[in-house]
Amino acid sequence: MDHDLRQALDELEKRVAERIDRAESNLRSEFHGWARTYEIRVRGASAAIHNLDERLGLIEERVGRLERASINPRVWEQIEKHERGRNGRQKN
Repeated sequence: MDHDLRQALDELEKRVAERIDRAESNLRSEFHGWARTYEIRVRGASAAIHNLDERLGLIEERVGRLERASINPRVWEQIEKHERGRNGRQKN
């Protein structure tokens, strides 16, 4: 009986180990799939933030020029002249 019990326990241990291995493999596969999609989303968000940072910098620059122009009306005229010239170059 002792031998039969030992054999049954060994067989049970083998089946449990196989199930644990399968569960680990499934978890690993699912995690890698999740991590891949997460990484793609993070890259997209980083690119969007970079673009927003650039646009914000341009807006800050323009607001600064407008604030300085409100102090001196002649500066405003120079800014308008500069913008007209710049817009003309961009169309070409």
